[in-house]
Amino acid sequence: MFTKHALTIAACLFLPATLISLIIAGYFWFDSLNRQSEWSKAEATVTRIEWKESTNGHGEKVPFAHAIFTFTTADGSVVEVPSQTAASGKPLYRVGDTQWVIYPPNAPQQAEEDTFLVQFLLPLILTVETLLIGLITALLFYFGRRAQRKTALPALPKSCA
Repeated sequence: MFTKHALTIAACLFLPATLISLIIAGYFWFDSLNRQSEWSKAEATVTRIEWKESTNGHGEKVPFAHAIFTFTTADGSVVEVPSQTAASGKPLYRVGDTQWVIYPPNAPQQAEEDTFLVQFLLPLILTVETLLIGLITALLFYFGRRAQRKTALPALPKSCA
């Protein structure tokens, strides 16, 4: 089906992609965990819902609901921030809902929802992608080595040596 060289070359091409994906996933995991440990946490309340239009893949305008969170920082400042998640049709939050947010102490306007979706979904997706690319790389190396063994000449019998 494939030659031993084609499989080995493909594996060698996939190896850098695996390593780069691993580095990128590691960066996003580090960044997410760093935010969890170093940023301040506050309970926010949804004070209003803003509807914004976005264009879908077919050129149609689709309305999306963004919750606006209001919270008080440790120093007593009141801050409003939009949600990082939005939904078309029905809003994800209702006015009056509460949600934990995390924010850098020196820039509370950069607050983010403290939910799995916002904090850890991207690193998880990148990790799964890295595992799949790594699996493909390992399989290519395995089948390339297997093809090399099949085409290698057998050893001489001891009686002929």
